Amino acid sequence: MTHDVETAAYRLRLPADLPSVLGSFHSFALPEHWPDIIRQVWDHGGKPHDPTWNLPGAKRLNHALRALVPDVLYTGKLGLASADTWLYARQPVDTNLLKRTMQSYLRGWLDTKSDYPKLREAVSALDVESHAEDWHSVDVDPAWVGVNTAGTATVDPVLYRLIPEAVAARILALGKFDDQLSFVQVATDQGAELMSWPPLEHPVKGRGRETTVSRFSAVITIALMTTPFDPGPRLHLGVKIRRWVSSGKLYIPSGSSASVYLRPPTDPAAGPGQTRFAVPYLGYDKKTRANAWKNNGPTGVLAHLTETGRFPDAARISTDPGAYLPPTLGLEAAVTHHTRMTPHAVQTGIMPEERRRILTWAAQALPDAFEPALNLQAVVGRPRIERQYVKRTSIPEEPTPPKKPDPENAEAIAKYADELAEFERKHVVWTVKHPVAVARRADDDATNAGRNRELLLRGTQGTELRVDVVTDTDAVRTALLSAAGNWLGLEPVETGAPEHHVVFREGDLAVRLICHTASRLTSALGNGTHPARGEAHQQAIHDRATFVQQYLEEQEFTSELVLAEILAPKEFTKQGIPRCDPYDAVRQGAARAGRVTQFITTSGDGDLAFRAQAAWADGLRSLGISLVPPHSANPSLPDTIDQVAFWQVRRNVTGTVPKAVWMPIAVLVRPDQARVLAQTPESKGWIPYNQLLCELATAEPHTREFSDAQRQSEAMARFLRVTLPSLKGRPLLLLAEAANLRERWSWLKDSSLEADRISLGETDTMRLATHNKQLRIVRVRTDANRLETPMWWATPRDDEPAGFTKTVLQAEGAGPENRVFYSLAEKSSKLNTHNKAMRKLTRDDTKAPSPDKAAPVPRMIELTVAGLAPSDDDGAATAWATFVHQQRFTADYPEGRELPYALDLCKRAGAYAFPESAQEEEGESAPEVIEFEQGVFDLDLDA
Repeated sequence: MTHDVETAAYRLRLPADLPSVLGSFHSFALPEHWPDIIRQVWDHGGKPHDPTWNLPGAKRLNHALRALVPDVLYTGKLGLASADTWLYARQPVDTNLLKRTMQSYLRGWLDTKSDYPKLREAVSALDVESHAEDWHSVDVDPAWVGVNTAGTATVDPVLYRLIPEAVAARILALGKFDDQLSFVQVATDQGAELMSWPPLEHPVKGRGRETTVSRFSAVITIALMTTPFDPGPRLHLGVKIRRWVSSGKLYIPSGSSASVYLRPPTDPAAGPGQTRFAVPYLGYDKKTRANAWKNNGPTGVLAHLTETGRFPDAARISTDPGAYLPPTLGLEAAVTHHTRMTPHAVQTGIMPEERRRILTWAAQALPDAFEPALNLQAVVGRPRIERQYVKRTSIPEEPTPPKKPDPENAEAIAKYADELAEFERKHVVWTVKHPVAVARRADDDATNAGRNRELLLRGTQGTELRVDVVTDTDAVRTALLSAAGNWLGLEPVETGAPEHHVVFREGDLAVRLICHTASRLTSALGNGTHPARGEAHQQAIHDRATFVQQYLEEQEFTSELVLAEILAPKEFTKQGIPRCDPYDAVRQGAARAGRVTQFITTSGDGDLAFRAQAAWADGLRSLGISLVPPHSANPSLPDTIDQVAFWQVRRNVTGTVPKAVWMPIAVLVRPDQARVLAQTPESKGWIPYNQLLCELATAEPHTREFSDAQRQSEAMARFLRVTLPSLKGRPLLLLAEAANLRERWSWLKDSSLEADRISLGETDTMRLATHNKQLRIVRVRTDANRLETPMWWATPRDDEPAGFTKTVLQAEGAGPENRVFYSLAEKSSKLNTHNKAMRKLTRDDTKAPSPDKAAPVPRMIELTVAGLAPSDDDGAATAWATFVHQQRFTADYPEGRELPYALDLCKRAGAYAFPESAQEEEGESAPEVIEFEQGVFDLDLDA
């Protein structure tokens, strides 16, 4: 297996030849008097406003312009007092089109036709025609790309949009990929995006003779990024699959929205070229009690610009999502598939070889100013990561006999004879191998169960572990009890004493399962009524939480964990009772009683036994039993290393999330500690991890003290300054995930990082050793669905397809001073049966594509060793990066966690702050409120 890896990352050569990349373009600044006119229309429409706000609906205006006018490259932020550059375009936008767009935008703030005189007055006052000469040719400033004192590239924010847009246009000019895929451009809020169109089709045969068609598209994404201590900005290319809802009634989860990709008809005034796809959102409107276009999209502006009858009807799309596929009356619209909708026949993920082929094809379009940035090699002296569990022996499947042929077909009969002989030969082999494999798997399971008991005994330290098992059906109860027994490798020694108790015991280890009937605990909120929004709904949650708390506190035995059977969120919706999902209420009630919860749905994807095993294992993880892997990264590292990870927990108010929460947390993992510890600003010291989860589940809405970014940043700085000094005296590794924390701890941004220095808040940086001589810092960065880390593939060898690898890597030729590394985890076992050359998007000469096969390729994570101690020698950064890489492989995740252990626990704690149903809404169609800052896109808590 090769450890060499290639990536779709390309560095801008220095000095940057920006004109060759961008070409010529023009800019247009918002006229100074326009914000006053817009404010007057806003006031006339009775809309509340604050003088410091941005222009109302600026996002939808910008989105509409990017969709309608192919020449528009970038739309800047619009403030009520801003005269900064608003539009960047290849050519000046047609004055008449700009005027009609502004008129449509203003019309969105007026409710009745009686307001139209005010609209005409405002449009006249804008006097768009007189500003036709305000377009200016832009001279590219070489200072748009620079280098800071730490050796990291600095980039003017405008380039994060202009360069990807310019590259997207070049890729479009390549024509079709493999002579099969044509691409169109999407008006996005991040980088640039190309989408294969028309959609690809995957026919699926039903149980009868009917054949349904599932549709999907390939998506190429383009993003400009910086990397710590690298003077050259990097362009990242990515590819993914976007699935479309093709049939059936559109289901949109409560409180969520579905993304609709919509291409308006071409306007002759917009000039040559295709219009881009806009992305409005469709969601439930409580006033009309039907799906409607959401206000935060470009729909209103586009609808007013389009002829009557030629704009997609929300009701029609809701009942027939494929109504505009193929185009209807010049309109094209497709709804993205949501993870909580009916299962899609097309699976996500693209194999490395197909990924390599598409991205190397797209890279042909890059100008000469870019060069390949990252050919990676495994670091020297990396340790072998030993599995703490043995790998289960595979059990061979019994061969299937061939089908009998038509007795009148001589050729088929002869072929059948050969197939039957081959089947009999394979079956003989199977009868020998199968019992051996079954026996070996039983031995493997016994060995692994023994390891489970060791870990659990260490975590409980001889105290009986008690678990409440709350179920509604015998099948789920039986599955959970069996899962516990299989995990422990033990038979129950006591049953029914007391009644409904099941006890497992071996030596000092004791586990007691206390079975309950779910009854009112997990039934729909409101007991069959329709809890209203607002206070009534909150009262229903409070009442159920109080009931759950009282019920658990009345039990004779106090437990730490509740395993609860519950209907899937969509099942509550099917009952026709809105806002009756009890997940959050049950979790709150159990948390008030000092218990963490883990849910298992009555019905769901996958085998019940498998789901029960997963629920049992996840429940035990939530108790915070330490699974820190043994340290074998490098003999030069300390034998005992404490790890502290910082995280910000954020929860926005949505249709299913009733209260906003913001809280900084820290998780502490020590190798000599049986349980993981945690801390919050309110905890006044370190508390058990499961207690942290209970506090998050019952967290009160944040006060005004934490209501904006500045206050949150100040609170984070205070938390860091209080927490870190308490950890002096032992070797300490600080871990932080860039996308989660950098907007509240700005030192983590690429532009602020300095090697071996630290800033806790807005203070000046100081030498790390001045703060703590035994402190090291590693910043972790993940893809975050925004190409922050590049797409990758193992370098193909000897005409073999590109494949996978698991290792820690650095740039080819990097020396001991290197501080940036990359971590790759084990490929999913689901990929073991896939041919590495498998295609999902295009047909080759011998085989049709296989879009029905999932390809979950591991994502690359970036490890920046930002701080070392004075005692560290040359090459210590490599040792610490290897240590962090090793922390991804805990006993329960031999294939590798998404993040190193301590950070992964932080992320799981953050997810615990969300209602279970709200977590499941995140998928391909979940809309985001995006804030643009130096190429970083961050969710704004109070947006």
